[in-house]
Amino acid sequence: MRTLIYCTAYAQTHLLWQRRYRRWVDAVQAGQLGQSQIVLVDDGSPVLPGWPDTDVVTVRSVDEVDAVRSAAPVVLLRYGDRLGRSDIYDFPGWYRSFASGARYAVANGFEKVLHLESDAYILSERMRGWVRETKSGWLSPWSTKYDFPEIAIQLIGPDQLASLDAFTRRPYAGLVGVTHETALPLTYVARELAGDRLGEGEGPVPEGVDFATQVPAQREPAYYWWLNGAASPQTYDAEPVHFEFGRDRAGVELLGDGWARPEPKGSWMIHALSVIKLPELPKGGVLDMTMIAVPHVQRQGLPLQRVFVQANAAIVAEFDFHNTLRVGCEIPAEALRRDGTDRLRFLHPDAAPPARFRGEDKRILSVMLCELTLRRRGSALP
Repeated sequence: MRTLIYCTAYAQTHLLWQRRYRRWVDAVQAGQLGQSQIVLVDDGSPVLPGWPDTDVVTVRSVDEVDAVRSAAPVVLLRYGDRLGRSDIYDFPGWYRSFASGARYAVANGFEKVLHLESDAYILSERMRGWVRETKSGWLSPWSTKYDFPEIAIQLIGPDQLASLDAFTRRPYAGLVGVTHETALPLTYVARELAGDRLGEGEGPVPEGVDFATQVPAQREPAYYWWLNGAASPQTYDAEPVHFEFGRDRAGVELLGDGWARPEPKGSWMIHALSVIKLPELPKGGVLDMTMIAVPHVQRQGLPLQRVFVQANAAIVAEFDFHNTLRVGCEIPAEALRRDGTDRLRFLHPDAAPPARFRGEDKRILSVMLCELTLRRRGSALP
């Protein structure tokens, strides 16, 4: 049965194409889901990936998608303009991309469709079998957290392709202000599948679940344990070293050069370089670092902040912040001395004064660091 797997897409940088979308493509290709082709539908990204296995096709309207043909294993349907999201229940960019993938499937004669968003992962063999073996219906799993179907995963069989096509030809105006999770004409909700929007939590995705959605793009490699051949999340063999950087918090005493005066929620990195003086760290092993930060961004002219992380002399991470994020990286054992002289250096080339856009704040701001945590890995992962 010819099966199409597709997602909606938008990335402001090459880094996010790699961290979010290429990781997802690689996971789909390795997941034995029975797909014949993978399609990403892009909502006007300012940059595009240069993947050798991917055919990039530019379209100007959903109707043009009907004429697109490609034999490539991966197809990127690209819109030159961005529609984005206007309100909590008004996201014309997502709807156009969702409809485009559906129209591509019908026009190209696919018999089954799996709409799998790029932050959604199928983790268990049970659910992989469910995808391969289901031959009818319009199905989604269930989100217990939000008490509605999890439409980041939608499986549409041959008997429902006409219904999918009809739904995507409806005027979008009828969906504005409507909870999309309850608007889709699903025929079955698979409550027997275990999973949820597990990426919204602070901790790891637990073992034993069938799926996880809202998986963040920029966490430490060990966070994505299911991609590494492991059967369970990473364990840690020492208490975490945790600091908060709000006013009067202990982390403030670690701040070296390149910081503004601490505020209640955190401390701003300023100018081009900010330094943290680490205390003596647990001996031996790789450290996983996570941090929560709030970027200085502007709707027009400053869409994100790039931050490069250096542990002493070694570059260990690069992050793109477009909103408040928890991000992570690993710090190799050989990058640290662990004698109280280690330094974390944050290079942030996009720092800018808010006064350039409006107001009178002339500080050259990058991101506000709120929390930072270091954990020494145990032995659950190789």
